[in-house]
Amino acid sequence: MLVRGESVIAGAGILSGVILLVVMGGLALGTHLLGVRAAEQAQADRANDAVRQLASELPRLVEQGRLTELRRVVQDLAINQMVGEARVLLGDGRVIASTTLSEITSSALPETLPAVREDVAMAGHAVETQNGTIVIAASPADANANDAWAIQAAIGGAGALALAGLWLVYRRLRSKIGALGAIRDALLAAADGETCVGALTVSGDLGPAARAWNSLLSDRESLREKMVSERVDETLVGSKHGRGDACDALWHGIVVLDEQGRIRYANSAAAVFLERERDELRGLALENIVSDTSLRTALRRVLTGEIKRRMSVELGRDGEREDVLRFTVRPLRGIDGGDAMVVIEDITQQRVASKATGGFVAQATHELRTPLTNIRLYVEEAIDLNESDPGERSRCLNVINQETRRLERLVGDMLSVAEIESGGLSLKVGDVRLQPMLEDLRTEFEANALERGVALSFDMPPKFPVFGGDREKLSLVMHNLLGNAIKYTPSGGKVEVRVLASDAELQVEFRDSGIGIAQSDQERVFQPFFRTDEARSGGFGGTGLGLAIAQEIAELHGGEITLESAPAKGSVFTMRIPNAPVIDRAMAA
Repeated sequence: MLVRGESVIAGAGILSGVILLVVMGGLALGTHLLGVRAAEQAQADRANDAVRQLASELPRLVEQGRLTELRRVVQDLAINQMVGEARVLLGDGRVIASTTLSEITSSALPETLPAVREDVAMAGHAVETQNGTIVIAASPADANANDAWAIQAAIGGAGALALAGLWLVYRRLRSKIGALGAIRDALLAAADGETCVGALTVSGDLGPAARAWNSLLSDRESLREKMVSERVDETLVGSKHGRGDACDALWHGIVVLDEQGRIRYANSAAAVFLERERDELRGLALENIVSDTSLRTALRRVLTGEIKRRMSVELGRDGEREDVLRFTVRPLRGIDGGDAMVVIEDITQQRVASKATGGFVAQATHELRTPLTNIRLYVEEAIDLNESDPGERSRCLNVINQETRRLERLVGDMLSVAEIESGGLSLKVGDVRLQPMLEDLRTEFEANALERGVALSFDMPPKFPVFGGDREKLSLVMHNLLGNAIKYTPSGGKVEVRVLASDAELQVEFRDSGIGIAQSDQERVFQPFFRTDEARSGGFGGTGLGLAIAQEIAELHGGEITLESAPAKGSVFTMRIPNAPVIDRAMAA
């Protein structure tokens, strides 16, 4: 209930208040007891005075037998002297006059007064008359304590005023020295190891000294952050010049945390990954930005020194596509105020490539197994055939030859992908005779098209110019494009190859009436290992490498492959390759 620093004077204030209350209470009790005792003594004195006055009048009234006047005198004395009770008794105890009429037991004075009994004599004051002895008894009225209570009320009022004055003095002292007490508490907390500015800040209501202390803390924290930032820049960049320009050029996110997990430095890539403005990140707790239990655990274990090695956490981030970020947390003890460094990497492509590679390996294994199985079966069949059936043996050898070439193409695709990924794919540019190459292509696929029930036609010019390029790789491009057109065209469909050749460019269109490709997949069909959902669900074989290899070869020639397609309406792949000049052929050679 007390603000920081108030405990210094709160104890003294409370003790003073308690002492004041005890003193005022004792004084009130003492005055009450003394007042009651004084009132009782005054009543007793008045009763004795009444007895003495009555004793002076009693002999005369008794001797004259004036009993009525005696009773009136008793009543007047009780009223005037404020006596509680007064009575006149005969020696035998009979009451002849009393302030209480019901106590009178004798209505007349006897001629001879009886002797006074001992118990009656002890009850009051005995008065001797000519007729005998009469006893007067009187008791004081109840003491009136009104005066004592008035004194106590005065004492209580004085005590209330004293407490109010004490409270005002306390508030005055609080405003004067409360800030000093708060600063003292903050210094003791800092001595115990507290470094959080919020924990060391005192209430500004304590006055200018408290506000000056808070300003000093703020300046200290700003200076500390500046020093940490400079040390981070020097450590990460290697020089105090440039202030993190080298780190900003990195594609990995770099975040430096202090001992409490708050961000002290973040490069531009980290701001992009965390989806915050760079200036907004400074001072925020990383675990509040990325609320993942595994990352929080890693941060806690590294920041507390529980482990001295780096820890990695992979988190998914949903968006238009599912991204995967890897957070690597490692201790960073060499920088003042920075206990950990977090490196953020986008490993989405690695995951996609890994998944695609796994799918490719499974698909390639299946694709390789099929021709190998066919080769083995037809070899066994050819061995078992008699020499008297050369036609059947020739058919077996023909199938073996086709499967061998199919196997060769699969291996070639794999080698081509390896060359593309390593950057080692190159061209052997030379003169290419286009017409024989296209005729060989038609001869190779006519039987396959006929077997699948697909009408295959070629539309070629009557004369071809001399063309410069890599014959083997151009043949591979057209082989992949035509093979795909036939593969994805159902029975009863048609595939048309249109060739336009000039001195400047070779253009070949592969037009089919097949299953088509959705608009959303058209930009991805040229990526390695990608296959559309229709291709997978339709049971069409393939590794997903043919179009990627074809596009890479076309681009190496300075050309391109374009696509126009719609689901269930077929596709048109167009290859455009510029004719390589003679000087380019020489350089390529």
